[in-house]
Order: sequence, then structure tokens, then C-alpha cells
Amino acid sequence: MGDNLSRARKFILELLKAEKSMPGRDQFSAMEERDWDEWLRIARAHRLGPMLFYRLSQCDHAIPDAIMGELQTAHRRNGIRSLKIFGELVRVSRRLESLGMPFIALKGAHLAQFCYPSPACRPMRDLDLLLKKDQCLEAFDLLVGDGYVPAVEGSASAHMNQRRHLPSLTSPSGIRVELHHGLIAPNSSYRMDEALIGQMWSRSISRKIGQDPIRFLCPEDLLFHLCIHATLEHDFDLGPLALADIALLLGTEPLDWGLFLDQIVPSGWQRLALAPLYLARLHLNAAVPLEVLDALGSEADPSWCRSAEFLLFSESGNHSLPHKDVLNMLYAAKPGKAFSGMAKILLPSPAVIALNFPASPDSWRAYRYYPAYVFRLFTTKLPLLIKAFDPDKGNIGEFARHRRKFSDWLCKEI
Repeated sequence: MGDNLSRARKFILELLKAEKSMPGRDQFSAMEERDWDEWLRIARAHRLGPMLFYRLSQCDHAIPDAIMGELQTAHRRNGIRSLKIFGELVRVSRRLESLGMPFIALKGAHLAQFCYPSPACRPMRDLDLLLKKDQCLEAFDLLVGDGYVPAVEGSASAHMNQRRHLPSLTSPSGIRVELHHGLIAPNSSYRMDEALIGQMWSRSISRKIGQDPIRFLCPEDLLFHLCIHATLEHDFDLGPLALADIALLLGTEPLDWGLFLDQIVPSGWQRLALAPLYLARLHLNAAVPLEVLDALGSEADPSWCRSAEFLLFSESGNHSLPHKDVLNMLYAAKPGKAFSGMAKILLPSPAVIALNFPASPDSWRAYRYYPAYVFRLFTTKLPLLIKAFDPDKGNIGEFARHRRKFSDWLCKEI
């Protein structure tokens, strides 16, 4: 595995390893100018600059000055942004907790504060907060009343039925906040019942940010969330940061692997966890026991791994890829699937229109916004699609094929 990775990509993975040892001098000297150019391009595309600066600042090997200067700037900027994000986390916590609306801070907040060498090393795009399902809409309306601005005009209730979180909110301080009512989308090929979410709430832990107690997922549930987020929600287009998160979590938090497997195996979600854990162990020496991989169904077939590695380093990604429905339409194996994909986009249900426009998701009156929906497709979505076909970003068709192959393996019945 991993033979298809370039020298620059392998070098990035060496630097992201959770262990303290630094790649040997021979690996640094083997990097040519074109390798450093690719290396820096990958670091930019996947937000790896802050962590790579920390690692490289610990060695005395020769590194191009221009690269170290850019990485240092990224590290400094991320440190300042982290202070703003954690300040926002405390403000939101005080506001919601005072009204009896508890929440759990997801993913990045825990990782940046407690698993990475410093918060400046782990970039965060936004604050992800998990609320009780029956309080999520109320909390959303409360924050809007406090001056938080929704990213879209769409119905929040439509998002409750089709998305795992409500529309993103931008706080008065400029930080984006996402209120989650679940960890996977309601219309996902997998299902997460309320009992499991309830168990996660009961196992959640409290840790302090400054002087304020903040609730986080326990390490086992955080690992579970990282796995399903990387595979089910993103088909590995999150980049190597997804593997670094897992490796650093396992290097800093004690884990009850029995508890972890008890929620994965009975649900039939082994592959959702197998892929990221296998690759994190393979490339970053993450502390994943072999018996855990065996329990998840580790297999000899390497086809899924090659596709996952391709997706992991795809520079077409960075959260600007065309939606799965679009790629499935453009690169469908059969003409009928292409036609049905086009119909799904051009003839949306009222609920889909209500995601972006102020309409009821249950009423035909939503089609009053159909002209605006089509206008948005051609003025907002189409330019993004055209941009994704930029030849400098690689072959989008090859990306689509790998994503379909990985998704097919992921959702294949075990």
C-alpha cells in the first residue's frame, strides 16, 4: 500500500507522524525543487501548514527559507484564529447553558486544545456543536436573535430533516458556528438511532477551556465520529489531516477499544472505521491494535485503499468539489443513472428548495422559488463546477471514479 504516493506526499506523511522522531537527513536531501513545490501545494490545499511548521521547527535540516516563512505565517495566523474560536466557544457556552441548552463541542475544539502540540497547530473552519434534537431549532433562533447571521435563507426545519446540522451561523465576531442535531445526515445510507446518541451524551466528558467547563465526546466516541466524518460524510476528501487527527488522539488519550468496537460491530459499520484506522496506522504509525483491525474485518483486497489514498490527497477537494449527485450524473456508469441524476438536480422536491430559500419544506408553494433555485444553480453552482475542472487541479473524472469505487466498497453489505 502507498506505493502510488509521490515523494512529496510520503514526506508529508512522515512529518505528520505522531511519534517524536524526525525523518532522516537523507529524506530531506532527496527532496528536489519540484518535490518542495508539490509539498507546499499539498500543505496549502489541506491546511497542513501550521502542524508542518511545528514539526519542521524542531529539526536542524536544511529547509528552503521561503517554505519556512510561509509555514510560520500560517502557524501564526492559525494561532490568532484559534484564540477567537475558543473565545466564541466560551461565549456560546455561557449563553446556551444559562438557558438550559447543553451541548457537546465536536471534533476540532477537543483535538486542537487537548491532542495537538498547541491550538495553533490544528486549523478549525468553524465550531461544531451537538445539541439535543428537541432544542436545536430553539437554540438556532436564539442565536439569530443575538445577531448571528445564517449562511442561507433556507428553512431550518428543512435542514433538520435532510442535514445533520442547521444552516451555518456567523457570529458577531466573525466565527462560523454549526448547530448539529446528529452526527450523520438523516437520509444517509447508514442510520444512527437515538439510543446511541443518548449513550454518547451520557458518556460525554467535561474539560475546561480557560475557567469554563465545556462538554466534549469521550475519546471512544470522538474516534468514532472522526471515522464516520472522514468516510461516510466526506469520502476521504478531508486530506491527511483526517489521519493526523486520529493518530494524535490515540497518542494522547487512553482508549477503551472494547467500548469502541461494541458500538461499531453490532451496527454493521466496520468499514466506516476500518478505512481511516488502517490508513492512520499504515502511514502515521497510529496506535491502532492489529486485533482491532481484525475485528473490523481487515482484508487483503487493496482496491479500496488505493482509492482512499487518491481521495486523501486530491487537490481538487478542499471542500469545493461538486456534489456527489453532480459527479454521479457526469460520470455515471449507465446513461439511465446520468439522466436520473440530472432530473434530481433540475426537478428538486419542495424540501430541497427549502434548504436555501424561505419556504415550507412540506408545501408545493416552495416552487415559487424555483426560478431563484435555477438562477442559483447557474450563477453559484455552475462556476464552482467549472472551477473543479481546472486541469491544474487534476483529473476530476478520475476523482469521481475513485470516489464511486470507495463509496461502493464502504456501503457494500458486510
